[in-house]
Amino acid sequence: MVLTRGAATAARSIIRWLPNEILSTVAQELPTADLRVLCLTSRLLRNIATPFLYRCVHLPTLSQLKCFLRTMKQRSGASLHSHVHQFYAPDKEGSGTYTPRLLKALTKMLCQLSNLHILYILFAYPAAFTELLEHGSFPRLTVFLYTVQHETATAVVSFLNRHTTITDLTLLFIERVDLPGPITMPQLVHMNIPNHCFSSFDLDGVSLEALSIVLLPFDADMTPTLPLFHAMSRLTRFTLLSAVEHLDDATELHKIIAHLSHLQKIKISRVAGNLGSITWAGAVEIAVELGKFKSLWSVELDSVLDQSCDAHKVVNLWGDACELLIAVKFEERSWRWSPDEEDWINTSSE
Repeated sequence: MVLTRGAATAARSIIRWLPNEILSTVAQELPTADLRVLCLTSRLLRNIATPFLYRCVHLPTLSQLKCFLRTMKQRSGASLHSHVHQFYAPDKEGSGTYTPRLLKALTKMLCQLSNLHILYILFAYPAAFTELLEHGSFPRLTVFLYTVQHETATAVVSFLNRHTTITDLTLLFIERVDLPGPITMPQLVHMNIPNHCFSSFDLDGVSLEALSIVLLPFDADMTPTLPLFHAMSRLTRFTLLSAVEHLDDATELHKIIAHLSHLQKIKISRVAGNLGSITWAGAVEIAVELGKFKSLWSVELDSVLDQSCDAHKVVNLWGDACELLIAVKFEERSWRWSPDEEDWINTSSE
């Protein structure tokens, strides 16, 4: 639905007789552009549309960030703080474009968003947001993404230990930064962190369901981390994201199976330009490792098949080795087992 000036006329007709609950339900489904128009029609519709307009704030550019800060500084801005539930700052233009004064204003504003549920801060140096990490308090925070720096390591640990409501955590690193543990997050369900800082978390009794480990050039050895996986009985999804050259799928699967044989979904991915290669002999080695998993039904690799290999034969090989396997993805092609046809079907074109 696209609203025009006719919305003002409608506001003086049947709309004013509709229960606020119905109007709120409709407003909840409207795109941002329509919500802005509603705010210009009548006080009733403005009061209904405003919470939905500010519920999710996404500021990918410097101009959008400045505009948002100006709005929040206005007299009416104080009433808008409680409406913001999700805040995304992806930093597409680079942190160098943000002045210290602007970052200070952003930090002050973020600390006032008491109802924040999701906080994404992709800014890197020199935008550390130390004050936010040290003093910010978000009682309802469930999702947090942050780029860790040397000067904020201790503050990050303090922030995480204060916000035990977090269920989904992603920490990004430009360089190696050790986090002083222990970090206790009892509600954690999804976790995406570099390999080297995993040991900083006390996950005893935590029902972690999905884990993504990042291997960086300065942090390529998973040997110290692997034994810590053994107690994760609830973990069903595991992703290995590697920026390391010469990563072998079969070797990594062999390491994982020793501690996480109960996994249901596995994904091994590499950064662009560093894709692996699978020969027929390699496919056989992978099949041997897949056959050791007890509950695995989905495997995703970004490796490229050798030209001498037939993709359908490789998928059949893996399916025969792993009894519960029904979904395979590699080379950007997806395959799914069809019980009706008793064969693997290429679903990439669907």
